[in-house]
Amino acid sequence: MKILGFNYDLFISSMCCLGNNNILFASPEERFSREKNSRKFPHLALDYYLKKNKIKIEQIDYFVSSLNPGVYFNKFNPIISNQRRHFSEHLISLPDNVLTYKNDRQFLTSNLTSQNFKFGKFDLKTFFVNHHEAHAANAFYSSGFSNALTFVVDLQGEIASTSVYFCKKNSFKKIHQIDYPNSLGMLYATITEFLGYKANSDEWKVMAISNLAKANNDSLYKKFRSEIIDYDAKGNYQLNLQLFNSYYPIKPNLYNDEIIKILGKPLKSSNVPNKRQIEIAGVLQRIVEEIIEKLIQKFINKYNSKNICLSGGVFMNCLMNGKLERKFNNKNFFIPSAPDDSGNAIGAALFLKNNILRSKSKIQNIKNPYLGINFSNQEIEKELKRFKIRYSKINNPSRIAAELLYKNFIIGWFQGNAEFGQRALGNRSILANPLQKDIKIKLNKVIKYRENFRPFAPAILSEKFIDYFEIKKRNIDIQYMEKIYFIKKKYLKRIDSITHVDGSARVQTVNKKINKKFQNLIKEFEKLSDLPIIINTSFNIKNEPIVNSPRDAIKTFYNSGLDKLIIGNFLLSK
Repeated sequence: MKILGFNYDLFISSMCCLGNNNILFASPEERFSREKNSRKFPHLALDYYLKKNKIKIEQIDYFVSSLNPGVYFNKFNPIISNQRRHFSEHLISLPDNVLTYKNDRQFLTSNLTSQNFKFGKFDLKTFFVNHHEAHAANAFYSSGFSNALTFVVDLQGEIASTSVYFCKKNSFKKIHQIDYPNSLGMLYATITEFLGYKANSDEWKVMAISNLAKANNDSLYKKFRSEIIDYDAKGNYQLNLQLFNSYYPIKPNLYNDEIIKILGKPLKSSNVPNKRQIEIAGVLQRIVEEIIEKLIQKFINKYNSKNICLSGGVFMNCLMNGKLERKFNNKNFFIPSAPDDSGNAIGAALFLKNNILRSKSKIQNIKNPYLGINFSNQEIEKELKRFKIRYSKINNPSRIAAELLYKNFIIGWFQGNAEFGQRALGNRSILANPLQKDIKIKLNKVIKYRENFRPFAPAILSEKFIDYFEIKKRNIDIQYMEKIYFIKKKYLKRIDSITHVDGSARVQTVNKKINKKFQNLIKEFEKLSDLPIIINTSFNIKNEPIVNSPRDAIKTFYNSGLDKLIIGNFLLSK
């Protein structure tokens, strides 16, 4: 049985294929189109997968989308249904009313629609899964937990902006829901735009800025709570909707003049954020953290579950994620490699497999994030020769890379299958020596071409994590860079290049089971430097997606300040 899962129309379109009890392939469309945060149907990713594996579309058993148009139109309201404008990008272009009917098949819930569409000369059995159910499935089925409280928080699904499920195998019970336009994702996006950054794209910049706030601005905090958002001790919240334009698609800005009366003149992005930007970002981050913490506490008290799953774009906030795990340190937390919308291609496929088709078989490689495109050394060399690029062959890329890092070269690292998600995890990465003086400034200025305040993540050997970071549990793997941890004080000066102003770092743990080649690289670097840590940041430059192909890597190498490129078993120098 093969299932194609898709996410499109909302944020960061993607596709995946499930089959033979494995995730056979998964990728965001932006990696192929080179259009950052593309919402378009993932035609290019789909075409690549089918052609690469010589699969005909007729061989696919099920098609499933992580957006259920039937939910929109059953409760249609032109004000809150702004996503309606994107439906022209669906694979199957049908009048809206065709998608509104409720299917009465016994194996479907009332929240799902299904249809057999004519696609050439065959029928494609197509399902539409609720957006938040896809988010929940992505997290829960990837966790390996037998049961879990699963929290989904984003800007908007079809109707919901916050959902809570109690999940078991083949069974999701929704126990809480807050509907759009009351949305923490919308609040964060709106303030992001107010601060001069791009909404639904640069929220993580605002998160980084918030960490620069050295003290709480209590007066600003009270103003937020009294005039922008109100919430109680159980995590129930209510936005002052008179301040927001985001549910009106014709408006040029997400905020309006009413919010300007409260917060003052809108700001402009800059390489160095000013005091006002830092204070507003700090209060925003504090409020979102408080609400979600109270929400989690409420349902932990009620259900007493040991397992917590988190999904939705708001949980891309690694600063908050780390605080939540420290707050609830007696619980088991799991966040997938792609909790944002791109992960919903996998989530929709898993929901269909487990909750609709009721399959009893388990996906074997569910925690493997390396699900994207791969190139053999023969394919790489062919591309190098095509562009008449000088290169040298190397037998041990990990050792050579470690030696170059030790000599303070900054390298592009292109190996194996591309990572699935928005973070580079050691296969499409830019690597650097954390001991190099002013390396953070150099990376931001001449490599990434981005703001100076942006931090960089450390990749550390899993077995050395407890030696360098303040943790309360042993055997913790943070392989997706999903949380922030505090570095032990005795190491702060030595590795200040990967340290935030508060002494924390967005860390990735690396073990041989998940990425042997990357682990070997760090081990080789440790032999030379006595440090089991390297800097790992995404292999891209500002406003571009992470590189996908050898051509992308070569282009980025020559268009940036990178010193070396190791691509497969080949070394490129300038």
